Amino acid sequence: TTSVGKAGTNTFKVTYTPTDTVNFKVVTDIDVTIEVRKANPTYTTPTGLTAEYGETLADVELPEGFTFEEDLTTSVGNVGTNTFKVTYTPIDTDNYKTVENIDVTIAVGKGTPEYTLPEGLIAKYGDTLGDITLPEGFTFEDDLTTSVGNVGANTFKVTYAPSDTDNYNTVTGISIEITVQDYIAEINITNMPKVIYKQNETLDLSSMVVKAITASGVANEISLSEIKVNGKSIEEISAQPLTEIGQQTITVTYKDNDINSYTYEKEFTTTFKITVISENPTEQRVIVLNGQPEIEIELGEKYEDEGATVYNIDSIATDLEVKTTGIVDTSKVGTYTLTYSIEGAESVTRTVKVVDKIAPVITLHGIEATEDVEVSKNENNETVIRFMRGKATFELANMATATDNYDTSVNVEYSVTENSVVADNITNIGEQAGEYVVTYTAKDSSENESTEVIRFIVLDYPATIYYLDEVGGKLPIKDIENGIIPVYTDYLKVMCDTENINIIINYIVKDENGEIKEGVLEFNKDDNQDIEYILLNRDGRYTIKVEGTYIIPVERTIIIDTTPPEATVDRFNRTITFEDVQDVYKATLTSGDGRTVITLIDKSNSQLEEDNSKYYTIDENGVYHLTDEAVKISRIYTLRAEDEYGNQITPIKFRMINL
Repeated sequence: TTSVGKAGTNTFKVTYTPTDTVNFKVVTDIDVTIEVRKANPTYTTPTGLTAEYGETLADVELPEGFTFEEDLTTSVGNVGTNTFKVTYTPIDTDNYKTVENIDVTIAVGKGTPEYTLPEGLIAKYGDTLGDITLPEGFTFEDDLTTSVGNVGANTFKVTYAPSDTDNYNTVTGISIEITVQDYIAEINITNMPKVIYKQNETLDLSSMVVKAITASGVANEISLSEIKVNGKSIEEISAQPLTEIGQQTITVTYKDNDINSYTYEKEFTTTFKITVISENPTEQRVIVLNGQPEIEIELGEKYEDEGATVYNIDSIATDLEVKTTGIVDTSKVGTYTLTYSIEGAESVTRTVKVVDKIAPVITLHGIEATEDVEVSKNENNETVIRFMRGKATFELANMATATDNYDTSVNVEYSVTENSVVADNITNIGEQAGEYVVTYTAKDSSENESTEVIRFIVLDYPATIYYLDEVGGKLPIKDIENGIIPVYTDYLKVMCDTENINIIINYIVKDENGEIKEGVLEFNKDDNQDIEYILLNRDGRYTIKVEGTYIIPVERTIIIDTTPPEATVDRFNRTITFEDVQDVYKATLTSGDGRTVITLIDKSNSQLEEDNSKYYTIDENGVYHLTDEAVKISRIYTLRAEDEYGNQITPIKFRMINL
């Protein structure tokens, strides 16, 4: 049980006991040395190691004695379980080995993304959270219809979703601040100035009071020094005589100068009217219209007249009643004049225009989906009619009528474009393939206009692809059995009788060295003439596809094989070898007297006659060995073979040797 000691060379005593202890002594106290190698230490592979995405190996704490073999700046990798190599170094390195290449796994969880807190968010009073644009990745946790609150700084919670949600957590409950600013909704005049002036007097605005009304309902009086009147300061406009007789509009402008207002530096206007009379008026009263002298209302709308006010020439309003003459019939389009009069004042007039702004309504006719006609709406709400040419005919003049809210009849006109080209001579659609856009237009007496668009997509029938036989005859490829074409000429010709198409031919052939070659031939055909396309002079597979904008695509695959199988007969060894047995569809041996036929290969018959197998065997190389049973029947045979496409070898007649 004595330990061999520490690593290194250690000496111990041994005793030698001979097998013949009768004649030989037992020798004791013999020195021997033991070379003690370092032992493999016992350790527990670290488990339960975790990290966050974005950390490095330096952020992962290993148990004592373990170190990563990768550089500590190495990333812990994507979220999931990732494997790394560690080294275990025991405390007693004199006697124990250091163990390398130990696999440890680190469970990498999603990291916490870095983000910049949104700052400087400003909203106007009355906004909702839906009106606030947050930086990319941030969303409000409250419903977007939530108000931004009262004027001042308000706090809300947002969520940050990183672009890489596979490796980073979504952060919730982030507090941000929105500064809500009040703003001017309008300005108005609360104490009207003098409104009646004699010619050459100047504006008297000293009593005028202008207030800014904010969205929150606060009314702030504006200093007259901060406003403009007809674009001038109060001092400038007040020094300018009023020379033009009649009613005038005075425009008051104020630019918001509150830096904390959402409408800072925005201009607001309001107006009032004055009436200028002659310096020596003959009348002592003035009629001033309430509202505008020219009014426009829509047909059928109720008209309520605002009337007029009577002032004396000193600009003092009276309660005298004004006589109004004239009518406004809102059921009829037209211009109406109302006259306002009173004794002692010049009469004034107001013009009321009744207008029709409703466009006619176009109704389309004769559009119905059938087995042959497909009807739909596209993204522009246009009616789309799709059908094969000849399957339907549409007379354009009969396809649309219009009604109007005012006019008893409205004409409908149409224009046509064919494949994006104006085609005014087209009256019906159905016989020619193409895309036709028909625009119907209706205009009423008030110049209100409406349009409806029908987009006709008329498809051509699939193109017919022809093969030209040895005398130039046209054979539709689809009619050739199994798509196999017997080639009589030294090259293959195909042709197509449809215009405005593309012909794409993919081919796989063998070149003169027997190597497989692949390629694509592509042609454009933009006229109505038959055009021949010459394929390569090679056996192989050809896929011919014909497509176009207004044609149903068609595809045909043809196989050209003009080369018969190759076979070799060794009459001495009684063997038959096919160069490529896969190319042989049928092979037979016929006895010299013609009475017996031995079938070697027949891919049309999955189960050959059972007694055929006694006449030959097939080795691992696919070579046919004829047996003595075949020799018993006949020594003379004729070999015949053909491929799938009927290409036959020249019959081989041979006499076998009896081995």
